[in-house]
Amino acid sequence: LEGPGEVAGGFAVRGRAPAGTAVAVRDEAGRVLGEATAGAGGRWSATVELALPAEGSTYRLVAVTEVAADGRTVEVLSEPLDVRYRADGVQPVSITLDDSIADA
Repeated sequence: LEGPGEVAGGFAVRGRAPAGTAVAVRDEAGRVLGEATAGAGGRWSATVELALPAEGSTYRLVAVTEVAADGRTVEVLSEPLDVRYRADGVQPVSITLDDSIADA
């Protein structure tokens, strides 16, 4: 799961999952904060809005999908992403454009 380290409102996250699978971005309480479907190349992106954000608090998010394995469905979690909420806004230190993601 990739995304910003500090946020002031809604923000984008992205990652990889098996092509065509549904992906849910969840917080520590298990609330779904964003959803996406992985494209043909396995890339996905979603907009996330924190539930009840508090100034200065850090939130741990994970991306979750389900895959078939050995005749059953298994839930797969990403590495966690920690984001800090700042109500006064976040100033970018750099901007990178990447036009290589065609299937997000």
